[in-house]
Amino acid sequence: MADPSDATEALLAELAGLGIQLRLEGEALRFTAPAGALTPEIRTRLQAAKPAVTEYLRSSDSTLLPASLVQRRFWELQQLDPDWSFYNVPFLFQLQGPVDPAILRRSLDAIVMRHESLRTTLHRRDGKLMQVIAGAGAADWLEADMDGASDDDIRGFLRQQVLRRYDLARDQILRGVLVRTGADAWLFQICLHNVVFDLSSILVILDEVSRHYTAFAAGRDPALPAPVQYAEYVRWQAASVASGMDRRRVYWQNWLSNGEPPPWSWPQRAEPATQAGFHSLPTWARLSPEDHTRLQAFCRANGVTVYIAMLTAYFLATRQMTGCADLTIGTTYSDRDASRFASMIGASIVVPALRVDMSGDPALPELLLRVREALAASLTNQDLPIDEVLPRDAKGPLFRMVCTAFPETPHGKLRLGNVKATWLEEWLNPISRPTLYLVIWETPGQAVQGQATQGQGAMALTCHMMHRQDVWDSGTAKDMMTTFETIVRSMAATPL
Repeated sequence: MADPSDATEALLAELAGLGIQLRLEGEALRFTAPAGALTPEIRTRLQAAKPAVTEYLRSSDSTLLPASLVQRRFWELQQLDPDWSFYNVPFLFQLQGPVDPAILRRSLDAIVMRHESLRTTLHRRDGKLMQVIAGAGAADWLEADMDGASDDDIRGFLRQQVLRRYDLARDQILRGVLVRTGADAWLFQICLHNVVFDLSSILVILDEVSRHYTAFAAGRDPALPAPVQYAEYVRWQAASVASGMDRRRVYWQNWLSNGEPPPWSWPQRAEPATQAGFHSLPTWARLSPEDHTRLQAFCRANGVTVYIAMLTAYFLATRQMTGCADLTIGTTYSDRDASRFASMIGASIVVPALRVDMSGDPALPELLLRVREALAASLTNQDLPIDEVLPRDAKGPLFRMVCTAFPETPHGKLRLGNVKATWLEEWLNPISRPTLYLVIWETPGQAVQGQATQGQGAMALTCHMMHRQDVWDSGTAKDMMTTFETIVRSMAATPL
């Protein structure tokens, strides 16, 4: 005989898919719903099921909500390779000082209790992906004492923790690992899955860890306002997506009017695609504050941002390496209202596809404008997943390369009293998901001669390029990075 709770869960999932949320206030059953969603037919069904729904909500310690577009995207990607760890995102900090592990763990647990997204698992209900939000939860926590171990052994242990797969239907999503490496010396790793991660989220986590740790160490609770929960973002996103859908569909149909972007290839390695084969050997480029300042001047003269210049250099380097003039590269963008959702932890990343035609060898100023226009158009129309308009016989992914920029970094964001915390940039991501992944951020640098004011130094620019070892050998990756870096430096050296 079927479990009555199954029918109740199915009804709640159906209602949630329509934007109708039910809750108990004392003994009364209340709801919130978009205008027109609660039709007479649904009212009748809900009235008939009211006793069962009331009992289910009273006995259940969880809430059921539709998954966001980002959660659906990364859940589906994880299902393609359920045993791989492509979508685990780690941040590693070196701590020097008298760390209290119990207080640090308590701080992470407190954040999990504050933010529903960190107590959320994902489940299929009647063909729809739903968030199941637990009423309580804690961080996944691990401590290890590796005092006296070699650096290779310590990093190998931390890498193993990064590579632990997430079961998105069961696992705690926030993971903390604290490794003691010596007297008052520690490594602290935070890891999230991409169904929760974006840069704003990790910055909120670091800020709240800092506030909780400081307060708990002083024997008090932190004074923090109630956070904006991810459910509010999901409702905001759903309303945003519902408007302008036809316009976005026309954009992507025009985008594909000349056919899919042509395929292009790199020298491929013959190794099988194993998890170990996806460890990246990153290559780096660092522009000094002087070069960065000159690049900024070049960008102002051409009416573009530094990020657009970097994207343009990425396109040019790819063309030189492949010979292909019609290229598509992915980028990332946080689709959240910064002021409204500043305190929210939850994924808001979208990955627009930028298609740029470089045929005819356009001059650099013209190419910069093409990239700027492609980025603006793609961001405007990104809420419609492009796979909705792709032909059924599509040859494969639209892009295998991604470029992203961090408007902020974790530098200086973790503050644990008299403990010195340093973000280890090189641990940004020890595995690489796209074929090639370029990440760009500013790093505090030495002051530019004659240009620093009020004691503030200029910023250097760091470019971190990761590649899949099953696709490229390290020589090809280094050639790509050298080509990219040469183009960027030539921009910075352009006479104005």
